[in-house]
Amino acid sequence: MLRQFAEHEEKNQHYEVFKFLSTDKITITMTAEKYRKSIVDLVVQNGVALSLFSQPAFLELCGEMARRFGISLETQGIRKLVINEAADKKKELTETLLDRYMYLKMDAAIRHRVNYFAINARFVDDDGKNLTRTLAVTDTKIHHDSTYLQHIIEVVLEEYRIQKQQIVSIVADNASNMIKNIEKLNGDEDSNKIEKTIASDMAEQHNEDTEMQLLMMLPRRLQCFVLSGICAVLCILCNLL
Repeated sequence: MLRQFAEHEEKNQHYEVFKFLSTDKITITMTAEKYRKSIVDLVVQNGVALSLFSQPAFLELCGEMARRFGISLETQGIRKLVINEAADKKKELTETLLDRYMYLKMDAAIRHRVNYFAINARFVDDDGKNLTRTLAVTDTKIHHDSTYLQHIIEVVLEEYRIQKQQIVSIVADNASNMIKNIEKLNGDEDSNKIEKTIASDMAEQHNEDTEMQLLMMLPRRLQCFVLSGICAVLCILCNLL
C-alpha cells in the first residue's frame, strides 16, 4: 500500500510540474524571407487587396511576426515588398536571357475596356528545359498602330538587354498592325515605305478615335446595344417594365 501510494504521489508531482511548464502558445518555424515571400504571393498569386494586411483581424493573426521580422504591413510597405520582388525577378530574368537565343510571342486583347499588349519569351535554359517567361503586359491606351507597338517592343527589349540578333522568330496573329510591326523590326523597309506606314497608322488611329467619340455621343440605350448584347437585352427588359 505504501509503495502504491508513493508511486501515485510521484505521478501527481510529475503532472503538476508538467502543467506548470506547459503553455497554450505554440512555436512556429518561420523566417523573415519566407514571411516576405508569403506576403508577396498573397498579392501577386491570389490577388489579395493591399488593405487586408492593415485590417485588425489580420494584424491580430500575423502582426506579431511582422513586428519581430521588422516588416511593415501598411499599404505602402506591402507595395514596396511587391515592387522590390518584381525588380529582383526582372534582374534575374535579364541575366538568364543574356546572349541567349529565343523567340517572342506577342498578342493583344481587350478586357474591361483596357487594351493589353503582352510579350512572352520562349527559350531553352541551361538544363535543356523549354521555358516561357512574360516580359511585359502593357496598357496600350487604345493605341493599336504598328508604330506605337514597335516602340513598346523596343523599350522592352532594351530593358532586358535583348539584342534583335538573339530573336530567332516572332509569333503573332495576322493582324495588319502586327505584320507591319514585324516588318519594321526586321528593318527591311525603305524610308518612303516607313513614312507611308506611319501615315496609314495615324489615319487608322484617327478613325478609331472618331468611332469612339461617335459611340460616346450615342444615346445611353443605344450604347448598350453597341457595347454588349447582354446589356441590350437588359435595356429592353427595363423599357418593358
